Amino acid sequence: QAPAVRLTAADNLGELTRLSARVEQLVADLAANAATATDQETAAAYLTALRGALRSSGDRLSAATLDKVEGQLLGLYKTVASRPSATSGGVDPLAAALVTAMAQYCAAAGAGGLSRVLSAGPLAAAGISGSKEARDLAAMLLAAVAGSAAGDLDGAGLLRGAVEAAVKATRDPEVRDRLDGTCDHSQPNRHLLAASSSVGNCPGACYSLG
Repeated sequence: QAPAVRLTAADNLGELTRLSARVEQLVADLAANAATATDQETAAAYLTALRGALRSSGDRLSAATLDKVEGQLLGLYKTVASRPSATSGGVDPLAAALVTAMAQYCAAAGAGGLSRVLSAGPLAAAGISGSKEARDLAAMLLAAVAGSAAGDLDGAGLLRGAVEAAVKATRDPEVRDRLDGTCDHSQPNRHLLAASSSVGNCPGACYSLG
């Protein structure tokens, strides 16, 4: 129960940043602490708070602070993508917290931040490839971005690449285990292809973050 209480408190902290006069320093500290936390539950809590802070106060952040956050998140993304999952099934809590924080960062940073984040992850030259953990994380990031920053995909010239990567994920026999049966068009943020209404029929490219 302690991890759940911690995550709830972290989420509340993130929302309360809208009342803070020192939001720049707080956001920078949350990102830095998430990147250096020694255990995954603590890192997930910091990321949850960071997501809330970006959601409620992202428009108040300077370009310099957003750059720092981006660097910390991308570094943590590489670390998480290269390690074995902490769970034998379901969704890794740290991975879920990371991709939702990254997606909220993209919403705050706009097309430039979105392009850099996706180009370092699921839309990198290698695409959704590598270990199962790396492929899972890339698919999760696409799903999260479709929920938080979908409107910027087309403007950044990334919509076609994002859709192609999502479709590729559904054809991956390992990643597909998490994609199958999770389609819920009443919840667009769980639909990888929800970024555009012109995509056509759903190929089952949905991903639940739990």
